[in-house]
Amino acid sequence: MRLEANGALKSMILISGIHTAGKAIKSGAVIVKTTGHDHVYIKST
Repeated sequence: MRLEANGALKSMILISGIHTAGKAIKSGAVIVKTTGHDHVYIKST
């Protein structure tokens, strides 16, 4: 799984991995499915 985000959240997700991604998804992240990989894009707040 590859995780991508904008701004300060990027390092948070890279450090915390799936755990932070789960929180981000619940907070309104946009998930884009491409070639079997999950790409998580965090909406700017």
